[in-house]
Amino acid sequence: DRGSDWIDLAADQKTLYYTSEGTKIFKYDLSTSTQLTDFTNLGNRLFALRLLGDGTIIAANENNVVHFDSSGIIIGTYLDRAQLLFGLNIAPGGTSFWTAEYSTGDVYNVDIATGTVLNHFDINTGISGVSLLGEITVGGPGPGTPVPEPGTMMLLGSGLVGLVAYGRKKFRK
Repeated sequence: DRGSDWIDLAADQKTLYYTSEGTKIFKYDLSTSTQLTDFTNLGNRLFALRLLGDGTIIAANENNVVHFDSSGIIIGTYLDRAQLLFGLNIAPGGTSFWTAEYSTGDVYNVDIATGTVLNHFDINTGISGVSLLGEITVGGPGPGTPVPEPGTMMLLGSGLVGLVAYGRKKFRK
């Protein structure tokens, strides 16, 4: 829908997975500059995606966060009551993720294995990104790598969370 939007690099350091705010997760081979076969076509718009260490992928979409196996088959969903989940990142430790609603300002920390909501709060305005200090990356160097400074930082029980509110508003909690 928009070229590339959210991207993540696989552990092989050459396969790039990305969304474009459309219905597909795409793959691109950086070593050969070749578009690969689509990873999946969900049918709902996909936004943030993250590769997990076990070869699976989680992605935020219009209705929930979807967990795909390594072949693109849905193996789980989280937060089915959501309105429009947009940002998504893996928490330090790799066992949970943080996501936020673009339109409502609800922020969630969810356990990947069980789907249990570990933390939830509302900043009463839409959020267009979630950034975590020490966030887990599959293809990158991982914890200790600098994360771009977001508009707001929060220290919660499971780590430092950065939120970027849409518009030009900044919030501190």
